[in-house]
Amino acid sequence: VESSAPDRRTFTVDAVNGPALMIRPRQTRASVGDTFEVDVMAEEVEGLMLAHVMIEYDVSALRLSGPPQEASFVSQQGGVAIFLYREADGSIDISIGVATADPPGVSGSGAIATLGFQLLRQARSAISFGAATELRDASNLPIASTTFVPGSVSVASPNQ
Repeated sequence: VESSAPDRRTFTVDAVNGPALMIRPRQTRASVGDTFEVDVMAEEVEGLMLAHVMIEYDVSALRLSGPPQEASFVSQQGGVAIFLYREADGSIDISIGVATADPPGVSGSGAIATLGFQLLRQARSAISFGAATELRDASNLPIASTTFVPGSVSVASPNQ
């Protein structure tokens, strides 16, 4: 029997507790030749002043389709981002500093960078954080208990 006023439940899933960096979307489906974008997300950070983000990917399966782009998380909080990057085979080294924010740093959750890729071959491939990735606060101390979500994005042809 169909109800005209069915029961409803609202809930939020928070799979990562505390400060984290993650790739969003977590999984992308693409065909060979397709381009797609992923965001590097800062999640539940407090007073983030510096981010050194190492992104690693398989160059036989993925090609960076353009330079990494600064996302709006810093500017939305009144800060100015100092955004530097360097590309090498299979990795992108991104450094982000926060200037002029009052109080120093940024807090909350949001995208700090956007990366575009092209799928080169039919394969599953990960886009993940390298070991040198770290977040620092206004005192230049590591932000404690930061989680770096591993193996964040799988890329596969839609029929896999």
